[in-house]
Amino acid sequence: MYTRDDRIYTPLVAKFPMSWPPRGCNWCGDDEMVWAYPLGHVTFPRVDPNDGIEVEVPHHPQQWYACSRCKPYIDGGRLDELADLLDRPRGYWDRLVEARLRNSAGFPWRNRKIVFN
Repeated sequence: MYTRDDRIYTPLVAKFPMSWPPRGCNWCGDDEMVWAYPLGHVTFPRVDPNDGIEVEVPHHPQQWYACSRCKPYIDGGRLDELADLLDRPRGYWDRLVEARLRNSAGFPWRNRKIVFN
């Protein structure tokens, strides 16, 4: 579970395709979003913390968003450096790179405030 207030992440367990509205940088979690990268269908491994079983969770094609800090690393193909900076394992975003539509450069994105009721 990921919550914006205390920034806690617990591995996701889901057996259905996932998609979500933009809430911030998909790379570091910052509230800022300055760029959107179109991605095709991609799956991510997730581990159920209760039983330790790893499952592949599919995500529908959608945009992934970057803040001004992460964007230069993404555009420069320096994702291992970004992983080091954010204390993630090297190769963490390899599947996203493979799913990037036609190596799209993406497009500018202006933050939009999303209100949840």
